[in-house]
Amino acid sequence: MQCKENRPLLEYVQKVEKSYAGEQMPKNIKPERRGGQLNHFLHNTRPQILGFDVTQVQQRVEILESFGMASKDALSVAFEVPSHLEFKRETLKPLGELLNNLGCNLPRLFVKAPYIFGIDFSTIDSNVRRIESVGISREVIGKAIDTNPLVVVYPVSDKACEIIKGLLSSCEFDDEFTDSNNSDFRKINQSEFALRLLLQPFDGAREQVVLGDNFKQAANFLKEIQVSPCLMVLSCPAFFSTDVEKLYEAVEFFTSRPLLFEIGIIQKMMFTKTEVFLNFDRKVFEERVKLLKEILNTPRQLYVLLQKYFFFQGNEVELEDNIKILKKYKFPNEQIADILTAKHFFTSGVPDLEKKLKFLLSVEGINVDLIAENSHCLLKTLKSLENRVSFAKKSKKELLESINMDSLFLSDDVVFATVICESSVEKYEELTGEIISQKKSKSRQKRMKGTN
Repeated sequence: MQCKENRPLLEYVQKVEKSYAGEQMPKNIKPERRGGQLNHFLHNTRPQILGFDVTQVQQRVEILESFGMASKDALSVAFEVPSHLEFKRETLKPLGELLNNLGCNLPRLFVKAPYIFGIDFSTIDSNVRRIESVGISREVIGKAIDTNPLVVVYPVSDKACEIIKGLLSSCEFDDEFTDSNNSDFRKINQSEFALRLLLQPFDGAREQVVLGDNFKQAANFLKEIQVSPCLMVLSCPAFFSTDVEKLYEAVEFFTSRPLLFEIGIIQKMMFTKTEVFLNFDRKVFEERVKLLKEILNTPRQLYVLLQKYFFFQGNEVELEDNIKILKKYKFPNEQIADILTAKHFFTSGVPDLEKKLKFLLSVEGINVDLIAENSHCLLKTLKSLENRVSFAKKSKKELLESINMDSLFLSDDVVFATVICESSVEKYEELTGEIISQKKSKSRQKRMKGTN
């Protein structure tokens, strides 16, 4: 398919390919255009680059090489993004030199974001200088551009610059600290922080790090409890827009009797359950603590419940109503305490609690003691509980003569129908109207995805 007028271009490509035979190509370049295959590609297809003569391609490759790109990469870029041959030389060369000096991966950048090379050099240069002026290194800027070129397409606002300067000058940095999980709430690597800060999502105004007017007061609060403001900026910028007095009130409440939370718990809560502090309502929490103290037997139970479940569910958990319901059905305080502190009881939510209790207690052989010992049954839907009992009555009545809550309510649907009740999936679906064969199929699909 090659034409005579393309012969010089083919020969040029073949010559360049021989010079880098065996070298690794950029990862972003398509497989069919890597490793000595460009010449073959030209012979067997009609790529857009054939619209250019060899002089145009050669000149552009030389420009790419002039600001640090290897010939193999330059030629591959020409094939992958032929439109870059239309970029103005007077813009492309200085911009390429700037990005190369920042340590950017130019071949990947050409393929990933060719638009950046069509932007006026002065715009990019000005934005880079502005970011540098707040104390962020050129190496970090280059890494940020490789990840998201938009960081230098839009200018950082004056307000953002002021805040970044304040953070970089006031936070405690440790350049040898590499804990990406932030288990130490006081330290962060400065380069890592600066990079993550630049890559914060852009808001509607195309500005990074938009924080509240009381930023300094909130930052001082965090320092007092030995939490890095820098980490909080990355975790929850909205934290710096909240009422600082509310933050102090929350800490005072959590560290006073009867809770006596240690500073380590407070630090962890700052990141894992920030909303507790942002939406703190002392009156609500005091009422709940008072209610729980009447139910729970030991300070340890109160401590566990408050840390893991109670405070962190907000308005989604109707704690008071659930306690009233359990008391209504004659659960003693000790059993209520066990149910409240059972794993997942509140974290999963328990809708229709009263209806479930009423139904379970209507089944002969099930009492409050059995429910308290198997409170995880309450996480099942009311319909599921009803179907299990109904099917057992029709298929295997002895299950209800000596009740095993695990077998009756917590076993797999298919296992319950076929093994425990010695029946079939079809019979279960016919008698209950609940389709469990599809559940089995979806479960199998999930397991297969997990193994791939």
